[in-house]
Amino acid sequence: MRTLFDDNNGLDQKVELYMKAKAAYYEGREIMSDSEFDKLEDEIKKISPNHPALSIVGYSSKRFEFAHKYPMLSLEKIQVNDEVDSEFEKIYKWISNTKSELDIIIQPKYDGNSISLQYENGVLVRALSRGNGKSGFDVTDKLKSIVPNKISLKDSLEIRGECLIKVLDFEKLNSDDSFKNERNFVAGVLSDTKEAKYLEYLHFVSFNIMGIEYKKYSDFFNILQKDGFELSFYKICKLESSNDAKNLYKEMKEYRENSPYRLDGYVLKVNSATIREKMGENRHHPLYEVAIKFPAQKAQTVIEGIEWSMSAQGELIPTAILKPVDLDGSLVSRAYLANFKNAINNSYLPGSYVYIEKKGDIIPQITGLVKKGDISQDEINALLPSECPYCESDLHIDSDFTHIYCMNSECPEKEIKKMTKAISILQVKNIGPAMVKTLYNAGVKTIFDFFSKSLTSQKLIETGYFKEGRQLDRLFESINSIRSITFTQLLQIQQIEGAGETMCEMVSKYYQKQPHHFTGLEKKVVDYFIEKESYYYNELPKKWSDETNVSIVFPVAEERVDSIKVVLTGSPKDAGFPTKKHFLDKYPNLEEVKNIKDADFLVTNDLSSTSSKMKDAEKHGVKIKTYLDF
Repeated sequence: MRTLFDDNNGLDQKVELYMKAKAAYYEGREIMSDSEFDKLEDEIKKISPNHPALSIVGYSSKRFEFAHKYPMLSLEKIQVNDEVDSEFEKIYKWISNTKSELDIIIQPKYDGNSISLQYENGVLVRALSRGNGKSGFDVTDKLKSIVPNKISLKDSLEIRGECLIKVLDFEKLNSDDSFKNERNFVAGVLSDTKEAKYLEYLHFVSFNIMGIEYKKYSDFFNILQKDGFELSFYKICKLESSNDAKNLYKEMKEYRENSPYRLDGYVLKVNSATIREKMGENRHHPLYEVAIKFPAQKAQTVIEGIEWSMSAQGELIPTAILKPVDLDGSLVSRAYLANFKNAINNSYLPGSYVYIEKKGDIIPQITGLVKKGDISQDEINALLPSECPYCESDLHIDSDFTHIYCMNSECPEKEIKKMTKAISILQVKNIGPAMVKTLYNAGVKTIFDFFSKSLTSQKLIETGYFKEGRQLDRLFESINSIRSITFTQLLQIQQIEGAGETMCEMVSKYYQKQPHHFTGLEKKVVDYFIEKESYYYNELPKKWSDETNVSIVFPVAEERVDSIKVVLTGSPKDAGFPTKKHFLDKYPNLEEVKNIKDADFLVTNDLSSTSSKMKDAEKHGVKIKTYLDF
């Protein structure tokens, strides 16, 4: 029954899930497999190629206190799915675009925890996790026992690598399945503040030095080895055809089978320092390196039943209950089903044997049917709930079973999910789903109640759900740790369907008459906010200021920038923009003009082009930039 608040192909929900997955990944507790994450990222790129979330590396957290000397960028990815010739053509095209006739370096893409080691005058001063790419969590106390504390180089530099555990050691130490994969295990060891357990099993595998001059990237390898670092496997070769790319892929898949460490792909790197510098970087990734991702591993199992869970919008979501099966080190027993229509159309029903893909520690995805189960229409009908399993209220069921909604606006499960989501948006520490449910039972029904001045320890104790003690103290410590929230966050936690962070940020700017755009956002949701401007911009913030201890911080007015007149030529695709319109939407201060004489810049994708526009620009003294320069 989605009418008013359907967003543009679910962009806001996809971005929200994307950012949660990033946060979980860098905490060592993935909520989706690598293949699911890559697929989600591709879906966001198709809907909104320049979405701000795509340029964020890692995630932000208050515990990341120290800056990297150089940003730890992510890598552009080429996902190999079906191992068909077109995918190897794509790899060779990337190599061709480097315009390098020199060597390419190949290294494994180990599935570990990225680490940056900072050295001053040859002495290790700090080891940092990736964090948000600009700053990271200090893990010096752990890394100093497994990396050289002194090196021969006296420059101020960073040495990059992965903290790993060998597959065989992980299997030995994880016999009780406490950890779901090697990366999760390493993250747990590095974040353990109480003891240095299992440190002797960790390895730091190095692959780069930042902060020194070089002619070839491969020059680093001898330096690292000489100073006692364990070096990543590598090879240097020329890849002169898509067939060469295919043969290399086969070779790296074979290496994967015998590698001491888990890997999920390999990395191609331009070796020449001159060409690397010429190619440069964008905000998200270097243009001189690319990761080639292996297909996700699969397993087969049978669906034994279907259970129903609820979203914050009150939609009942089916989950397949599987006969437990081991998949890449994880015991999988549940799989997410998008909706009941999808389950019926694909025969993802009890009794069916299915393919599943997973490498993390959450509900994986069913990716195909092996054998259809023997199930009658009556048995299928019996799988549908006749009433809300949480409040016994009536349901709205679409005629094709796409969506099933609880019609009770005060359904306890719906309210609990909403408050849990709001607490997650505001990053309130130490408040999990179980605590939210207890609070709800104690009368704290909404996120506003959670921060209300009238909420006291004594009131909670009187409900019988709490008692004096450390748990209650920690609860109020968490509540009181949030002294202010942004106006964008205030709009987000209202949880209007289709109103994710981007939507709320643009609405916030609209209310304050700041530069904004609604390109790619759901018009019905935008119109709803515009109609309700008085409430959301005036009444709601005032209510929070009057009745809670949380202040609302409005964005600082942006300085208006005079428009820059540009003539666009060539294609902006290599810079991540499908069309010129997407490029102009991203930079609203750019004004496209037709006549080169009126332009401040000619923007091109190829500085070596000899087109008439390039010649006109040179003739009239108009400066030339590439799409990547913005």
